[in-house]
Parts: sequence; C-alpha cells; structure tokens
Amino acid sequence: MSNALKTIDYWFAKADLKLKEWQFLTGNSLKVIACLSMLIDHFTKIVLFGGVSSLLVDQMEAGLISEEAYFQFNEFIRLKLGTAGRVAFPLFCFVLVEGFRYTHDRKKYGRNLLLFAFLSEIPFDLAFFSDQSQQMGTFPFYWPYQNVMWTLFLGLLTMACLEKLATSSPLRKEKIKAFLLQILSVLVFLPDSRRDPLRLC
Repeated sequence: MSNALKTIDYWFAKADLKLKEWQFLTGNSLKVIACLSMLIDHFTKIVLFGGVSSLLVDQMEAGLISEEAYFQFNEFIRLKLGTAGRVAFPLFCFVLVEGFRYTHDRKKYGRNLLLFAFLSEIPFDLAFFSDQSQQMGTFPFYWPYQNVMWTLFLGLLTMACLEKLATSSPLRKEKIKAFLLQILSVLVFLPDSRRDPLRLC
C-alpha cells in the first residue's frame, strides 16, 4: 500500500512540475481578468439587460424591429456576455484562497475585504436594486441582497474557522465541528431559485 501511495505521489509531483512549465498567468493577471469579467457582467446587467433590452422591447411592440432581431440581441446578452461575466466569481474565489494561504497578515487581509464590502454596498444597491429599495422604503439600501464581497468575506472566515478547528486539536469532537461548519458553509451559499435568473454572483 505504501509503495502505491509513493507512486501516486511521484506522478502527482511530476505533473505539477509540468504544469509549472506551462504556467503563463500570474496572480495579478488573474485579478485583471477577473475585474474585466466583472465589468462585462455588470455592464451587461445594468446597461444592456436593464436599459437597452427594455428599449428594444418597446421598439418591437411598436413594430420598429422584428422579434427575431430582439431575440438575437437577447441571446447575445445572456449567452455570450453573460458567460464571459461568469468567469469573474471563480477567479475571485481562487485569488481569495491564494491570498488566505500566502498573506503575511490575515487580520489585515480580512479587514480590507470587509471594508471593501461596506464601501461597495451602496453603489451595488443603487446600480441593481434602486427601484426595489425605494418600494421597500430602505433606499439606498436593499437588504435582501448584498454585493459579492460579503460572500468572499464569509468564505475567508469559513476557511479561517475550518483551519483552526481542523488543526488546533486532534480530538474527534473538533473534527466533527469542522465537518459541521463545512456543511453550514455550503447551506449558506446555496443559490436561491426565487431570485432573478441572471444571478449577481
């Protein structure tokens, strides 16, 4: 059994070396790609889907454009630009894990993430939920939905808790706590099907 594990470990190490030879993206490159993807995502949802698409509906009903032209544009928004925008969140999660692993000051890292979540909340709510917040009487805040930085911050806290519970004690009770925390984190981040199908994160 030990020989088999050594063989597996050897091939994994060899594959890792090969992947490093092909590596051409740095951490900063991934951040730039994630930011560009997020820009496409937000521009699509705020400007194209929220504004231009509604305008085209009016033009279609007035007979100025055909239904085929409208549905082609709508498909382009949802499938092409929407897909490009979906790249952002997985990349941000990857960069978050890398930052958690390699940062020299995790408290400062978490504090900066939390600060950015606070600073982003009002612009996010105004961009996506301005009408809904006015209807609820909570303008400029929209409490049912927060920006993705809160999700990333909760992910950071989850990683910190899991690491502490998994490594601080060999006791079985601590292992059970770590397992339950993992289940809880999955339940917290489950998507809500009642929300808009063009999810924001």
